[in-house]
Amino acid sequence: MGKVKNAEKRELELRQQRAETRKAELELEIQQQRTQRATRDHRHDYEYDPEGRGVFHLIGAVDSTSCAYWADRIQRYAHLHPGEPITIHLQTPGGSVLHGLGFYDTLRTIASQGHHITTVVRGFAASMGAVLLQAGDTRLVGTESLVMLHEVSSGTGGKLHEMKDDVKFTEQLNRRLMSIIANRTGEKWTADALYERIEAKDWWLSADEAVDQGFADGVG
Repeated sequence: MGKVKNAEKRELELRQQRAETRKAELELEIQQQRTQRATRDHRHDYEYDPEGRGVFHLIGAVDSTSCAYWADRIQRYAHLHPGEPITIHLQTPGGSVLHGLGFYDTLRTIASQGHHITTVVRGFAASMGAVLLQAGDTRLVGTESLVMLHEVSSGTGGKLHEMKDDVKFTEQLNRRLMSIIANRTGEKWTADALYERIEAKDWWLSADEAVDQGFADGVG
């Protein structure tokens, strides 16, 4: 009888030891996951801005994916580095006006929070890219880079009244974009004059021409 009780006691102790061991293993696993997550998050901070200088490179089309990607990273940097300057290099053919305007508003909101934003054209900034150039408190164009302005592109289809609505909306977008650009030129351009200048044609400008027309502040 005593041997049975001793065996039961040892079995109970063994179960308790196993439970404690499993508990320790789980705690260690949780701690390792936390460490890995913290390391990953820290690494991602540097992926957003590898050298911690607040310099970002928007290369490629302006669309829902790119705008969400860069808005997230620049906002994250702004949150982690209050008041620090931010530089955005642009090399883009343009793209979505609506997503681009959302990104433009994001940049201006960040600027209003005390971050001096510098936008720099590297290669070319066309269409919506030329508008994003205006989001900078300081706007620069590389010596051999180009800026291009043109009308908003839009495809229409469906019933006649639907196509008329599309055309009307596109004209509104055109004038809104021209207002953004014209407002940054001081008194050199009005939105209406700029709208007429780009009607039915692409307007390519060198770095010096972009500065002369008020679309940029300097070459560099």
